[in-house]
Amino acid sequence: MDFRLFPYQTAYLNDRSRFKIVEKSRRTGFTFVQSLEDVAYAVLKPERKVYFSSRDDSSAIEYIDYCNYWINKTYEATKEYIGDELVDPDKDISAHCVKFKNGSKIFAMPSSPGRFRSKGGKVVLDEFAFHESQEELYAAAQPVILRNDPIRILSTYNGMGNLYYRLVQKVKNKQLNWSLHKVDIFKAVKEGLYDSIIGRKTTEKERKAWLDELHRNCISEDIWLQEYCCIPVDSSTAFITYELLANNSQPEESIIRDITEISAMKEIYIGIDIGRKSDLTAVWITERTETGQYITRRLITLKDMKFSDQKAIIWPLLELPNLRRCCIDATGLGMQLAEEAQERFGTYRIEKVTFTGAVKEDMAFRVLTKLQDKRFTVPDTQQVREAFHNIKRIVTASNNIRFDAERTDAGHSDEFWAAALSLLAADATDNTPLIIRSGKRRETSRLLEKY
Repeated sequence: MDFRLFPYQTAYLNDRSRFKIVEKSRRTGFTFVQSLEDVAYAVLKPERKVYFSSRDDSSAIEYIDYCNYWINKTYEATKEYIGDELVDPDKDISAHCVKFKNGSKIFAMPSSPGRFRSKGGKVVLDEFAFHESQEELYAAAQPVILRNDPIRILSTYNGMGNLYYRLVQKVKNKQLNWSLHKVDIFKAVKEGLYDSIIGRKTTEKERKAWLDELHRNCISEDIWLQEYCCIPVDSSTAFITYELLANNSQPEESIIRDITEISAMKEIYIGIDIGRKSDLTAVWITERTETGQYITRRLITLKDMKFSDQKAIIWPLLELPNLRRCCIDATGLGMQLAEEAQERFGTYRIEKVTFTGAVKEDMAFRVLTKLQDKRFTVPDTQQVREAFHNIKRIVTASNNIRFDAERTDAGHSDEFWAAALSLLAADATDNTPLIIRSGKRRETSRLLEKY
């Protein structure tokens, strides 16, 4: 194999700080460049030891292979042998080892706090956020560098509830005087990663297309953010979990695109979340069955479309004879379209909803309650899963609850709010004006019935 160093790798290698920590995208070559730094450290400093801790044995072996590559390329005369060696004879614990003629050694081993006890030397903790017992491991490893040896911590993110995340935050907040290197997939591609994969200089269009495909192939937005974008995701704030969605999923094939079929159903309810450029306009059609089940019948998303063109798609749906009620987002851009719909189809059929904190809380809990009761099925598509999962329940400094989602290229969880609006419409069983109240968490999805 013939690798070249990218600018971000060279910058890391030239940084001689004693303490270095890395926020990195997957497969950007940091273990590779770390092996070069470690080999040079062992060769240039006799009788030194390097302890490389990986999350599993296969990663430790890969690191040793990288070390051997650099030795064969640059330091062949310095190597004595590569193999396994005991690091704790009393407990019969061994590690993969590179031994140099000057007495230096590099050890690579799976994560285990006990392997660091009674050791001294340079410490490298690779993919640290994924190690078990991080606090114990760090507590055991930190004294290893007591005699002025360096420490390196490299990882992608694995949520916020771990020591790696806290260490990075301490560095960013200047509580620790460490050197921080951050390389997300965009920086890596800009500095030559995709060119190296393809084997030639690529165009900006080609690089963007590759990144878009990489993004699409991620199972979830959380994976994309953490594995490639260096953005930690706090899954504990997800209001709707993937598991809950899986328990209420319906096949994508069950979505009905023929308006004639939809018009034959007994009663339907529509929720419309209005967008124009940054956000989508999402139209969610729900059927309420005689047994009280809520089934998604159609989802339409419109992006960067003139309102006149949006109306050409939405108006025929609002004319359906079996439409009982439609709730439309009348906040900001949606106000005009909601007013026009109400004037055309009547207040008994069209309800304008202005999004406030209390209204969004009520709607969000309405969706959650129906999912928990297994009374609301949603399409099993990545688009829908991410829109629902991205909704976060945030407690503000003043102890208020706020519901929001990160704005992405796919929108602002517009599909979730359209679904919530459709359920809001369905729960208004008569034609009186809809009253929305806020308060504690809703225990039943029928809270607003018969107001």
